[in-house]
Amino acid sequence: MYFRRIHPVEETGEIIENCFYDSDGVVRFPIGGPTCEEMVTHWAEMPSLPGMDVQRIYGKDVSRALRALPHHH
Repeated sequence: MYFRRIHPVEETGEIIENCFYDSDGVVRFPIGGPTCEEMVTHWAEMPSLPGMDVQRIYGKDVSRALRALPHHH
């Protein structure tokens, strides 16, 4: 499940703000947000990747993150 400040709904063009998007395609909201069937009551945010200020990367930036890892022998 990912927190999304802005989530575009491709089918309708609607923009949903401050929601959680699950791998099953369900949009959920935190307590205090819009009413929905399944509220998100708690979650943990993943830490930033080594040497970076982001939590996930793709493509050529992966190599830089791997180089920043300590080597374990």
